[in-house]
Amino acid sequence: MMKLLEKLNIHNYKFNSTERFHLEAEVTKQAYKVKETSLGDPNFVNFDLDEILSDKNIEDIFNKIKLNSCSDVGDLNIPAHPETIYLTVVDKDLNSVSIINSVCYVFGSGITTNKSGILLHNRGTNFRVEHEHPNCIEGLKRPLHTIIPGMVIDKDNNTTLSYGVMGGQYQPVGQVHVLNNMIDYGMGPQEALSFPRAFHFNNIYKLEKLVDNQIFNELKEIGHNVEYIDGTHGGGQAIKINRSEGDLLGGSDPRKDGYAKGY
Repeated sequence: MMKLLEKLNIHNYKFNSTERFHLEAEVTKQAYKVKETSLGDPNFVNFDLDEILSDKNIEDIFNKIKLNSCSDVGDLNIPAHPETIYLTVVDKDLNSVSIINSVCYVFGSGITTNKSGILLHNRGTNFRVEHEHPNCIEGLKRPLHTIIPGMVIDKDNNTTLSYGVMGGQYQPVGQVHVLNNMIDYGMGPQEALSFPRAFHFNNIYKLEKLVDNQIFNELKEIGHNVEYIDGTHGGGQAIKINRSEGDLLGGSDPRKDGYAKGY
């Protein structure tokens, strides 16, 4: 998604524009098609990540994306998986921790361990039952998931941003959306996290109600099946590290009940 948006010169479009939201949806569709048709537990599925991210493959996908029309990736019928938490911590020496955890559904699998009472997750729900699908359920196989604790590393291998976005299948889109807000549009962590979100999922483009109504209507004119949602997409936390000054700048998503604190 990041490579495609870079090739599409996303920074040339305003951060709160129809073009930006349209291209984000198109990139999401194409990336999720790759995810759903190619990726699975590498102990069971042979896929070439270098090939997926190669200039040729990115060029091929890029050519499918148009500014004034919608691409068709078919019915991917992707399963959802909610109930995730995320946190990040940076200490006085600028060591960083980025951690995400999910039981998948409110009480996970509904099973606890006999001695500790630890609740077991329900990630098995993310398997597919279609034979030959790369994420088809099998014994000893790990299901495809979107648990993504993130860090941004500079050319000297130092962490400059520790962050994560929750939200089930929205997580990869949220990661990209927040990064674009910060890298391409110059937002700080709080502004990047608070900014309105949209998610193209299973052929419906679901917009938070903070997305401008003009953008909604123009996306519809382009051909998107758009709808406003009553809730929100995900949540997130972020700490930006200024190593030259030793400063930390934190942000916490207003969609959740977390907060940013320094002491």
